[in-house]
Amino acid sequence: MSLRSEVVRIFNELLGDGKKITELPAASTITGTELIEAVQGGVNVKVIVSAISGGGGTSITAWDKTTNLFPSGSNQWQIYYGTGATTRVDRSGNTLPSDPIIAISLVNNASTTDPTEWAFIYTLV
Repeated sequence: MSLRSEVVRIFNELLGDGKKITELPAASTITGTELIEAVQGGVNVKVIVSAISGGGGTSITAWDKTTNLFPSGSNQWQIYYGTGATTRVDRSGNTLPSDPIIAISLVNNASTTDPTEWAFIYTLV
């Protein structure tokens, strides 16, 4: 391998392939062993997916927002990844976007209709 090709390989490894997240291929079933990038204390770090939880060791659960209900039977700090259009609103009265969002249950058995028992994180697509 030439010095040039090795430099290009390292450069691409460090900076990625220049694609936007929306241009990346869809992931297959998430097993928890995948690495993702995060920012911790202002420094970019790698994180294993299984280390991300709601504080109580919960995993990320799919949520179909088209039901127009928040997830039922939740545990406090359980994390949901919601997709689809909905008429549900957040605690400020804003309609939740049709883009994917993260919903975190703030209490055990959070209400399926009361947004004050949920925290929402709007994701970028």
